Amino acid sequence: MPKNSDYRRREDGRIRRSQVLTTGGPGALVDLVEHAVIIKGPDNWKYESDDEGFFDEPRLAGQALAFLLQTPGWNRKYVRLRRPPSSDEDSPGPHRGMHAREFPSWYLCQRCNSLVKRDALDGRRRHTCTDDPGPKNKPVPTVPIRFVNACAKGHIQDIDWRRFVHRNEFVEEVDKPYRCLQDPKIQMSVNRDGYRYSADLMLRTAGTSGGLNDLVITCRRCGKGRGLQDLTQPKVFGTCSAWRPWLANNDDRCDQDAKLLIRTGSNAWFPIVYSVLSIPEPQRDLKQAVQRHWKSIKKATTPRKLRYLMEEFLDEEIVEELSQWEPEEICAIIAKKAAGDLDQDVPIREAEWQELMSADFGVAHDLPPRGSDWYARRLDGVELPDFIDRVVLIHALREVRAQVGFTRLESFPVGPEGTVEMEPDRVAPLSEKVDWIPTVGIRGEGVFIAFDEAKVREWEARPAVRRRQEMFREGLRKENALKASDSSMDHFTGSRLLMLHSLAHMLITAISLECGYSASAIRERIYCARYPIRPDAPAEEREQAYQASRAGILLYTGTPGSEGTLGGLVDVGRNILKHLRRAVEMNELCSNDPVCAQHVPNGQEEGRRREGAACHGCLLIAEPSCERMNRDLDRTFIVPTVEEGSEDVAFLGDWSRTSL
Repeated sequence: MPKNSDYRRREDGRIRRSQVLTTGGPGALVDLVEHAVIIKGPDNWKYESDDEGFFDEPRLAGQALAFLLQTPGWNRKYVRLRRPPSSDEDSPGPHRGMHAREFPSWYLCQRCNSLVKRDALDGRRRHTCTDDPGPKNKPVPTVPIRFVNACAKGHIQDIDWRRFVHRNEFVEEVDKPYRCLQDPKIQMSVNRDGYRYSADLMLRTAGTSGGLNDLVITCRRCGKGRGLQDLTQPKVFGTCSAWRPWLANNDDRCDQDAKLLIRTGSNAWFPIVYSVLSIPEPQRDLKQAVQRHWKSIKKATTPRKLRYLMEEFLDEEIVEELSQWEPEEICAIIAKKAAGDLDQDVPIREAEWQELMSADFGVAHDLPPRGSDWYARRLDGVELPDFIDRVVLIHALREVRAQVGFTRLESFPVGPEGTVEMEPDRVAPLSEKVDWIPTVGIRGEGVFIAFDEAKVREWEARPAVRRRQEMFREGLRKENALKASDSSMDHFTGSRLLMLHSLAHMLITAISLECGYSASAIRERIYCARYPIRPDAPAEEREQAYQASRAGILLYTGTPGSEGTLGGLVDVGRNILKHLRRAVEMNELCSNDPVCAQHVPNGQEEGRRREGAACHGCLLIAEPSCERMNRDLDRTFIVPTVEEGSEDVAFLGDWSRTSL
């Protein structure tokens, strides 16, 4: 047994840095070996030095700041990106790493089923049981209670179990209200049966299923009991108490109703994460040089004036720095700076699309330079079907992810460009004081598929596709009506995104059989944008709309370390048609057909208003792999199913009949 000092210094648990943004970030509920905690915000994280772990990714910082400025908890004018801290394995303690707070504070005795608070337990969270104390009154281990309450704004707190059992009965003569009607002569610490006051509640099972209907909380003092199914009743907890245990201070008030939350449930924490691929930004160094020396060169509007300034007036250091670029390039950036266009960043997905579409042709077994953050080559020498524009093999990439907030109870809608579209006041803040947000960088590889814009628009114009799309619109309207919400809560993106998203899921499942990665280690990235075209638009305007539109999917490894760079996905890209055929074969028939194929989002059954023919037997995959939380899926948009008329909807219907 370690000494008490060693015991206090021991780490309570470990979380990989990549897990901070998926399962263990600020505000997340985490189960450790002996107890449960809520991860504290970055205000309480400890680093070895003040400048440790910062990222330089301007595009991601700009997008994150644009979102944070809309939220009520962010009052800084800039944001920095920083890795979570690492622990000190040789000397663990509170001086390094992430900090957490015990939550919830109610525990359940493993022997007598007493419901006791944390302050009634010993240092190892054991309860001195009074039902069967044994010869030496040996303490009994306890486990945290599963049930808490929370609101849609992220607040979370313990359930007042005594108030719940006694149905809010207020007893003035008792020092602490909402207690049972006890004999005034009985001491507050021990009742007539010898039970400790802290163990006056007991959780007993009335059935065999273990569900809420079979669980009852009983008061040992007065005998009153109440079934846990009442926890699901409306307004049973009243108004939310605005408690934020992951931060130092609580909110002043909250107008939301508190609702039951199973702390281990999937709806306990939805992290809001933005990500970018670290692609080379054209002329980034030149732009920074112009920004630094703007006062000296802002009047050089022509190459001739610039040369004159460099020869006669500028310092040698400035001249030496600017000499690495042509005067025409420098003047073009000066003109953009003068017009105010230099600081206008290209949207993240648009910049990535441009880089992917401009990739050079590669040669067989092309290898990236050591340490490259980005190395992409277009597939050459393979005859592709007419609906695929190009395939790009990404031998090396780095994805940078940053968490900007989180929600509880309800997930957040995601737009076609990966942006979060929801009310800003529903976002729970990560911190109160620091000017940075948790960020992780992950290296990997990937394969990108771009679809022919003309073929996609031709498919979108089919009457059967439009009718199927309208089913999703109607389903979304029903979902919003059920949630008493408006259309701003969810973002409908049309048949194009449904098709791309469904195909990405199909390919992830198919390629995981051979690529060497599990399906949960592969992530998707959807590029979807459709610019409208007037019926009488000239050819030039039509071509511009085609160039501005996007229809593509990127599948890449999302695991940290060297695991994500084994070359499996690049090899998949070289044989993409083989895997595409397999994906089609696997999804034409689902193990849950015909029930799966017949499901429509606007049907009479409740729930699943944003899914068509999609279930765990076909399209649903691990949530870390999906950027839309397994919503907006329908394999009918890809392949013919057993449902009549699906041939006219399937994007790959004609190809599947001729190629398989």
